[in-house]
Amino acid sequence: KTDEEFEVLSHFPLESAKRAVDAPEAMVGLRPLAGVTNTPMVRHDGSILDHAGYDEESAFLFLPGYGVNVPPVPTVPNDGEVAQAVALLDEMTAGFPWDSKEDRANYYGLLLTPLLRMLAPPSYKAFFIGAHQPGSGKTLLADVIAILATGVPAAAMKYPETDEEFSKTLLAVLAEGDGVVLIDNVERPLE
Repeated sequence: KTDEEFEVLSHFPLESAKRAVDAPEAMVGLRPLAGVTNTPMVRHDGSILDHAGYDEESAFLFLPGYGVNVPPVPTVPNDGEVAQAVALLDEMTAGFPWDSKEDRANYYGLLLTPLLRMLAPPSYKAFFIGAHQPGSGKTLLADVIAILATGVPAAAMKYPETDEEFSKTLLAVLAEGDGVVLIDNVERPLE
């Protein structure tokens, strides 16, 4: 490699995708692909998809992020495992100024929603994370959700001044194919 060359990780080569689209009849023997996930998920039957690679039962391809080692997830966790999981969630959100235990519980529900997408399929409605002051960590909380759902931080956009400008900006962000869009610092009604 030269100093100007670098590797780019890709889920599926563009040239291969073009061939598949141009000649689907030549793609014999391909397994159906329902989607790609970067995180473990709950299957339709309640079992856990937690082994990297193609999953015959769900037709999902599980590709954990680079360097991510996902230990097996117990189907029926014991009290100690549940306590460890809650402690991990609490550590991830330590320092965020929750107004109440209910606010924190609602965030945890939002955090886990994408992991249940086979049981409760997307598309999901909008979710809102509010705080009394800027700089409290709302964007970080949103990014944690996006990373768990898609493997990358949320595509962020500032809420534009006019509805027309908002429509154009949102269309441009959605055209990029991002799975999660963060509309940051909304200061007027969102329609």
